[in-house]
Amino acid sequence: MKLKVKQGVTSKLVRFFVSDSTATDGSGKTGIAHNASGLSAYYIAEGDSTPTQITLASGAVGTWSSGGWSEVSASYLPGVYELGLPDAAVDATSDSVVVMLKGATDMAPVLIEVQLVAIDEANATTLGLTNLDAAISSRSTFDHSSNQVTTDSASRTASQADVSALATAASIAALNNFNPASDTVANVTTVGTVTNAVTTDSASRTAAQADVSALATAASIAALNNFNPASDTVANVTTVGTVTNAVTTDSASRTASQADVSALATAASVSALNDLDAAGVRFSVSKP
Repeated sequence: MKLKVKQGVTSKLVRFFVSDSTATDGSGKTGIAHNASGLSAYYIAEGDSTPTQITLASGAVGTWSSGGWSEVSASYLPGVYELGLPDAAVDATSDSVVVMLKGATDMAPVLIEVQLVAIDEANATTLGLTNLDAAISSRSTFDHSSNQVTTDSASRTASQADVSALATAASIAALNNFNPASDTVANVTTVGTVTNAVTTDSASRTAAQADVSALATAASIAALNNFNPASDTVANVTTVGTVTNAVTTDSASRTASQADVSALATAASVSALNDLDAAGVRFSVSKP
């Protein structure tokens, strides 16, 4: 039989079954008294070098006495006995103890193995531990060298880091979806004495735009590409120092600027000269 008992427990009762060594059906042996001829009890704890005898005495069922021996019920539990273990057998100096009961007539030997542990599994409140008490919740607040741990709601709130100024998931999502054409950034960030402001309202965008009024438009560039000197007029005048260069393409200006070719031979006169017949030419000679 194996038992688990808390180290150092006192007044420990153990109950065990004694088989009848002459029975073939496993029946229990009844009628064994504490002073039965040949009956003996010994124990040896872990670390001991020799067994220790238990002095048996008459006991009462349910009442502990060191070495107290009693038969529980020969009628209803035949073969079941009770023994009061000496306190020294289960002290806190070892981890296990073995008890042997034997020697009575027709009695099969009984071996009891006891594991000694540091907790009392039968104690539902503290498990036999000295550092715990019934009010376990009171240990949630303690003070060691001015270090306090509290678990109440107010203390947890007070000890939390202030994250009120941190960006929220919603604000980050809004920033990712920012539309410069319609959204306004109202926040102003100050660094030292320099204030950087970002505004996206219509008036601010217009004021910040570059002046492109003097630049050529797509329409004016297209008109220049399609310029026809025969019919179009360039009205722009470019002045370099004190010299003004004007280019005009109107009909009168073009006629005035043409070279005088009135005295030049025409194509018809050149053709007639090429067809001249010597027989029909008359020369007029003047006498000196």
